[in-house]
Amino acid sequence: MYQSPQGDAIANEFRRERSTRRAISILEAKRKRIREDINQLVNHLTLIAPPSGWAGEDSDGYRELLTEALGRLGDDTFSELVLQALERY
Repeated sequence: MYQSPQGDAIANEFRRERSTRRAISILEAKRKRIREDINQLVNHLTLIAPPSGWAGEDSDGYRELLTEALGRLGDDTFSELVLQALERY
């Protein structure tokens, strides 16, 4: 069976578009799940109570405590993600 070069190009473009749309679908689902996980993480972090004796307005001390704890994890990317999420919420 003979196929024209134009037919092959159209079929390739169709497969490429289908693959792109499938990738978009997967990425959107992952993005949604990651955002939900980040929201949950931020909610859990707000439950962490600073040591007794700290004033409620001492947010710099609390941030310093979290920054030190995140630093000890040794994962700079995760630390940045958590700090950015805390700033947003």
